[in-house]
Amino acid sequence: MTVQTLKEDITGEQMQARQALKKAFSDAQKQSVINGTDKITMEEIDAEIAAYRREKREKSAAGNALELRLNLLLPMFHCQMRATAFFTTQHRQLRQS
Repeated sequence: MTVQTLKEDITGEQMQARQALKKAFSDAQKQSVINGTDKITMEEIDAEIAAYRREKREKSAAGNALELRLNLLLPMFHCQMRATAFFTTQHRQLRQS
């Protein structure tokens, strides 16, 4: 395998990763519109997450395996919701201009 072939492979993988990411964001935006969550503000998202975390602390039932998984997935969900809100806002601004 030559250096040029390796570079082409990496570039191809990067392009596939970018296309997959674009599709994921597009799908998230579509689902957000369907669910009506495209109208949620960043403050509302942050408030929901804070309320959930506060409730979890008050329960203090960390022994449950399902709850442990939720604790691991919540940061990803938060990131996805913020990204969806960001891209939805960007899309609206592009449509308006």
